[in-house]
Amino acid sequence: MEGTARGGGADGIQYGRDRPEEAVEGMLWSVVAEQRGQDPIDTAIELSRGGSVSIVSFNMHDNDVETLMVQPWMMTSSDGGLVPMNEGVPHPRSYGAFARKIRLYVKEKGTVSLEEAIRSMTSLPAPVFGMPDRGVLRAGAIADIAVFDLDAVRDVAEYTDPHHYSEGMVHVFVNGEAAIRDGAFTGVRAGRVLQKGRREIS
Repeated sequence: MEGTARGGGADGIQYGRDRPEEAVEGMLWSVVAEQRGQDPIDTAIELSRGGSVSIVSFNMHDNDVETLMVQPWMMTSSDGGLVPMNEGVPHPRSYGAFARKIRLYVKEKGTVSLEEAIRSMTSLPAPVFGMPDRGVLRAGAIADIAVFDLDAVRDVAEYTDPHHYSEGMVHVFVNGEAAIRDGAFTGVRAGRVLQKGRREIS
């Protein structure tokens, strides 16, 4: 239980995607345990069998996040992943991590400048992951470009209602092709799977 407490405890963990027969997605671990009349550890053990239950943990402190964020070597990342729209209750950062950083930590709190935030998302991580022709605007580089309205950028996804795209993108180009134009999706899917230090996979 000591390790569980460090992770936020039963009140600090929410179930994400699950098996249909379990039907616990979006519920706190403590609530599920109470409904079952179980100790939370027993509930966790039962639900983990089969390996198809995911969780969202509320164990981070904003002071820690901001302390790390201002370091010049810190790259923007996410707790989220590639999830099917409207399937399960995944971490809202699957949809809103980068917009949230701009809205909350640049615009509202001023923790980092816009320039620092953009660098942490683009020109800093690209070479670290072996992608020298990405993350910068220059002749010959691959044109991955996001044009956004700073006043309109905001994350919309919530922990209990995560399936919402962020707002504020005006134009987005992926591999030089317009994925969003004038705020609307074009239907063009020009993305590629990128792997560290390897050739792109079509």
